Amino acid sequence: MSYQEVAVFPNEKLARKAAAQAQTPAPPEVVQRLIDQGRLPGPGQGPSPAQRSKSRFQSLLIAESRAGESVVCTVNGGEGGYEETAKMAVEAALALIYDGAACPGVVGGGGFMTPAACMGTVLIHRLNNAGIKFQVLSDAARSDTSTHAQRAIVQFVQAVSKL
Repeated sequence: MSYQEVAVFPNEKLARKAAAQAQTPAPPEVVQRLIDQGRLPGPGQGPSPAQRSKSRFQSLLIAESRAGESVVCTVNGGEGGYEETAKMAVEAALALIYDGAACPGVVGGGGFMTPAACMGTVLIHRLNNAGIKFQVLSDAARSDTSTHAQRAIVQFVQAVSKL
């Protein structure tokens, strides 16, 4: 099993800068100095409602079995740091409260699980209804996963650039 995350940037210069920052994060004293100078938000501060209204997220999920079968899905929503994160937490709680009998993890006896393993499609349906959209783009029977993955990234970048 392997795991990989990818980020999309408008140009190579910004991508290289982000990669360098991820590999060598700023020490705490530098972060504090930037907060004190007003160049970074402090605790309790964040983007304005206007900034958040123009933000979007997309997660591209590519799963491949040991047999070589694969599926590509996207998860799209609004501003991921505040609004959509809160929606996810609330919808997960509501799924357990109101639909617990249909959640595979509850029916299976519970334990330590990820939200996907515990609530399965119950949570996906609740999130879709709340505006966080899950979409299957391809599966092994229909088409090439990498083509769908690349197309989804291009479409997302184009949509965000229009905000």
